[in-house]
Amino acid sequence: MSKVISIRISESTQLTLEMKAKSEGKSVSDFVKQAVNDSLDTHKIDKIKAEQREQEQELEKLLKRSHMSTQSIISKLSKADQALEDWEEKTNGLSPSFSTLVIIILAGFSTFFSLLNLIITFLTIK
Repeated sequence: MSKVISIRISESTQLTLEMKAKSEGKSVSDFVKQAVNDSLDTHKIDKIKAEQREQEQELEKLLKRSHMSTQSIISKLSKADQALEDWEEKTNGLSPSFSTLVIIILAGFSTFFSLLNLIITFLTIK
């Protein structure tokens, strides 16, 4: 399916196109079609680049959120570690309670799932 496009050009441009077309054994319409196609290709490339920039910005936001989550988890783990040390001092070196170990294990799983979620989100963006 083709469409008719009307383009106004100067007489000197028309003569230049006609001379170039004759020298290359092509028609003027071939040159115009190529120019239109090149313009459309450039538009498509610009659109793809814009989408890529948006994806990169979204990824940066996700990485910042992940970093903040990781810092929060590290802070909580540090507090739990300090609480464990305090508890150990009070109990004269006895082994930590089951609940303390569970808290530490759950904090580790939380970190793992946060990172897993970030990876899955990154893969779905692409």
